Amino acid sequence: MGSDGRGSLRRGRGGGAVCALIRLSARFQNEEAESLRDPALRRAAGAALGARLRNGLRPEDRLRIRLGESFEFLVAATADSQGARALGERMRARISTALAVGGLRLAPEAAMGWASVEKGPDMAGAGRRDLRIWRAAAAQARQRLRRELTRADSALEALLRAALKTDGLKLLHQPLLDLRRRRISGAEALLRLTAPAAPGPASFIPVAERRGLILPLGEAALRMAAEAAARWSRATDRSFRLGVNVAPQQLEAEDFPDMALRLCAQARCAPGLLVLEITESAALSDHAAAARRLERVRAAGFRVALDDFGAAHSDLERLSALPADLLKIDAALVERATDSAQGARLLESLGALARTLGMESVGEGARSARHLELLRRTGLDYAQGHEIGPPLEEAEWLARMGEPWGG
Repeated sequence: MGSDGRGSLRRGRGGGAVCALIRLSARFQNEEAESLRDPALRRAAGAALGARLRNGLRPEDRLRIRLGESFEFLVAATADSQGARALGERMRARISTALAVGGLRLAPEAAMGWASVEKGPDMAGAGRRDLRIWRAAAAQARQRLRRELTRADSALEALLRAALKTDGLKLLHQPLLDLRRRRISGAEALLRLTAPAAPGPASFIPVAERRGLILPLGEAALRMAAEAAARWSRATDRSFRLGVNVAPQQLEAEDFPDMALRLCAQARCAPGLLVLEITESAALSDHAAAARRLERVRAAGFRVALDDFGAAHSDLERLSALPADLLKIDAALVERATDSAQGARLLESLGALARTLGMESVGEGARSARHLELLRRTGLDYAQGHEIGPPLEEAEWLARMGEPWGG
């Protein structure tokens, strides 16, 4: 089983060594991990972690890489005198240190499961008994990995529950650049934990979804966004927009429009100050119900953005029937268009489509001056990404509101 997944599990030198079967699952904890939705960056990160593991293996050892929700690695290696578990811990340590990929600085964290096979068989000519031995070892390593992942989920769930009870949540604000007026004109509110060294959303959002906490987290984010927008509207006469993400589970709730209005009323926030950001996949999963609820929130004064457009298979016919004000084009499309004339034409076409549907367009993932120039050239209305500014604390964001852009 080589790094391309086509090789075989083989015995170590001499044919009689103990073989360690190691399963590793790596996740990225920090802010910049959000950029790994871009397939090219995911592949680059997976290859970089795989190279770290490969550097610690013997020539006859084997490594398989799988990129899913997490980065998964399966290692079959000759164990030393300290045994399979110790080898697994060393493999874990190799991929749990800071990593630089595509201009991003990432903080991977790995879970590990292990098993050992006495006198590991040569899989190329393995009989049924040997295959059963390997399958049993693989199942044992997988079970240990799952137990460790479950423990990690439980610890993070406890942290999230405590944060909901004790004001342990905050919003950061990622600036939005008006490409025509060349000014910072708004921001996207991003939910974060306040605990020291707390994991980022790439880690805690999936756990919140698995453990039934996404609805209270989403409500907390919307409440804090309404409170922030109300404060800002009293403090400045500058116009602005504040986007806040709405989870698919929130959109599925029949009372979501009423809840959003209630939170705005409690905060004394005009709904028009907020942009409710709905992922394209969530909006299209139950098209009729989503359209009905979005019509209600727009009628109440909220603006609606279709987020991550192009991240999945896009249904343009159903998209055209959705009540929305902004089309946010996924960062992966922006990245691919940077060095592709065809990709640039696609961006230009999406901007024209948005205008035809009465929407404004936003290019996400602007990580460089080249990205910004591309978005200007293809006629998009707004840009968002680290080249404009990382997610900021409220005081930093307020200092930049309305700021001319000289980049």
